[in-house]
Amino acid sequence: MTTQQRPLPDFPALDLNFVRHQLAHSPVGHTLVYHNTVPSTMTIASELAQNPNIPSGIMVVAEEQSSGRGRRGRSWHAPYASALLVSIVLKPPQLTLPAATLSMVAGNALLAAVADVVPELATALHLKWPNDLVLGADPSSARKIAGILAESSLEADGSMAYAILGIGVNVNQRTTHLPRIAPPTPRPTSLRIASKGLIDRSYLLVQLCQRLTEGLTLSAAESYQRWKSHLATLGQQIALYANGTEQPATLIGRALDVQSDGALVIEDEEGKHHTFHAADVSIRPLTRPFRGNPTHS
Repeated sequence: MTTQQRPLPDFPALDLNFVRHQLAHSPVGHTLVYHNTVPSTMTIASELAQNPNIPSGIMVVAEEQSSGRGRRGRSWHAPYASALLVSIVLKPPQLTLPAATLSMVAGNALLAAVADVVPELATALHLKWPNDLVLGADPSSARKIAGILAESSLEADGSMAYAILGIGVNVNQRTTHLPRIAPPTPRPTSLRIASKGLIDRSYLLVQLCQRLTEGLTLSAAESYQRWKSHLATLGQQIALYANGTEQPATLIGRALDVQSDGALVIEDEEGKHHTFHAADVSIRPLTRPFRGNPTHS
């Protein structure tokens, strides 16, 4: 942990007293491990998770990350006190859902929490497979608001010893604070830009923990159906990049369905179906009629 920085007027620090008071008896977020600046909240949460005395539901929160971790080893950085950066540790007996379902629970909870805090954006919020939160009426031009990273560790018998949900949300950044992203990755935006007002990160953190608590009480089937209903990817013409967006697209086709384990089913130009459990996806404007029948529910 580095020397404490002084928050700028645009970026007020988290209200720790408020967060701790609101979540004191919550199954998720009851204990807050707070840092000013860290390399990554995921790294700290992983170290805590390996300690058998650390309870489920503890969360690591930072005002800034110097080496934030995203999917496929990508970095994630934002100005001090501008984003919501949190990693949450889950353990048995609270940890009952399959690893793939936990990512769905996190996506559902994040979307609901943002809708709670910024209700005027609720109808434009969607999830983009595998688990980004995006904003926009048109899926092909929707902008990324947040990302989720889920990691888990198994016991010798194959059961989960613990899981960590890492969530990064663009909250109060201005346009000049956001990175320039080359296509086909969605361009980023922030809740402040979209809503034209300063957002209370402390309230968003509380809502996120409460929504996660609710989500963990649902069955795997219920979580899957909610997640599926939020996916903007389904029914869209997409380019899929199995080896990263720096390489040519692996497959171009139509996103037909998602399986209960989170796998995406794509129909190619010849009508053949392909299944992918992990990849990058770019949603493209529809250039021709599609003869299939997407199973989007």
